[in-house]
Amino acid sequence: MVTNSKILFTQTLTPSIDSAAAQIIDFNNQIVIDSNSYSEAAGRVTVTEPGRYIVLYDVSWLSTFNGRESFMTEFFINGVVSKYGRKIGYCRNLFNDIGYNWGIAVFNNLAANDIIDVRITRVGGADGEAVNLRATGAMAVYQIPDTDDMLELSTATSDLTNYNAGVDDVFADYAEWDTQDLIDTDAFEHSLVITPASIILKPIGNYLVIYTLQFDNTNNNSNRNALEARLTVAGAAYPYGREFQMTRGNVTSDETLEGAMCAAAIVTTTAINTDVRIQIAKEGEGAQSGAPTMNSVADKMAIQIIKLPDEVDIMRIRDVAGGEELNPGVATTLDQDTNDTLDTGFTHTVNGDIGLPTLKNPDILMGASTRGKRTDEASNVITDFFHTWRDVDNALDLNYGIAGVFVRGNQGASLLFTSAKASNILIHDVDETKNLWRLRADRATNNDISQPQTPDLQGIWAINLSTWMGLRVEYWQGQIPQPLY
Repeated sequence: MVTNSKILFTQTLTPSIDSAAAQIIDFNNQIVIDSNSYSEAAGRVTVTEPGRYIVLYDVSWLSTFNGRESFMTEFFINGVVSKYGRKIGYCRNLFNDIGYNWGIAVFNNLAANDIIDVRITRVGGADGEAVNLRATGAMAVYQIPDTDDMLELSTATSDLTNYNAGVDDVFADYAEWDTQDLIDTDAFEHSLVITPASIILKPIGNYLVIYTLQFDNTNNNSNRNALEARLTVAGAAYPYGREFQMTRGNVTSDETLEGAMCAAAIVTTTAINTDVRIQIAKEGEGAQSGAPTMNSVADKMAIQIIKLPDEVDIMRIRDVAGGEELNPGVATTLDQDTNDTLDTGFTHTVNGDIGLPTLKNPDILMGASTRGKRTDEASNVITDFFHTWRDVDNALDLNYGIAGVFVRGNQGASLLFTSAKASNILIHDVDETKNLWRLRADRATNNDISQPQTPDLQGIWAINLSTWMGLRVEYWQGQIPQPLY
């Protein structure tokens, strides 16, 4: 057994990201490093031991140009782009001048001296616009056991599904998987021929599910459009792990035609052979003249699932009632009214603080997703809101683990009112001075348009990593907690 080892960095740089060429994000400020397990240079992390690793990141950027812009973030392994953990974020200055990206993925069978980094690329808008990374965001890397059953599926062919059937919050299409990268058949079943969207979780238990979806607006019209993704479990919508992404077609030569979503959730099954799928709706209230054609992108759609051992402690809490304001005038706590799972050490008083385990100072992987819909459907005012994590004991809103989203509203026949977002965070060395947490909502604009949370579509999950990995935890994280503005 290897003793606990970590690396910790903060991101304090604000480089320009105007170019369409991929740039490595330099989480530059070293706090702690275990030189026996990692080395780091200019944002590139070298793992010195082979194995299976979970990696997560979040990043945001600031625009001062009055135009539409979108940026893609991706994982690279040894300089080769990965199909996992991709996200594309959108912003429109002068209305909302902050864009947000995040991602999470598992990398199986990394070899000693493999190199991991995260890169950002402009994929929409015009070059030369003034855009800089903000001194926020984080990246975490840690090793997990490589003996747990795992599934990896992806799409090698584009246009498996034309995502146009679902409109006005109707989920009608499923992501389909035509490539089986890895299937441990003790825990999983999948067919390439019979219902390729369906994944069967064979044993009863807890599963960590991570998905990445990328799509293109292929007819490049000027309408706004968005896709929303959700998990279904045994045919029913699942309250955890929602995601959303907007595109805008060709207008004033700053079109943003590509979108990508990334989210994670813990799925708990209560019966053997449970069916799990990713379901997709094309959002857009009312008739859209010349609605965009949204197609999947070859080799950029993927799903990863790990069967968690029974001894791993987890938490799942959610808000069934809904109605909480996601676009508040001041930072506001998002309460959860239902406890689905509270394993050893986790506590949560309904509509109160989240309590994390403190025994042996564990590390906690935590994720959240929120989903809301505007009540003012007459306004075309833009809203740009986000959720953050608050360290209650130290009265700090962390400026990593942030997820934000852009919503435009009513403009002609191109109407968007719904949104969803997901984020993940690693909270390390938990003790009595930082074991109480909250999820909070805030906004980056002054536009006071109500966006209440949809009932039963807000959830928080967590894994006590120390109960999963024993003594072995690796960690690389960005940005010291500080005020958001």
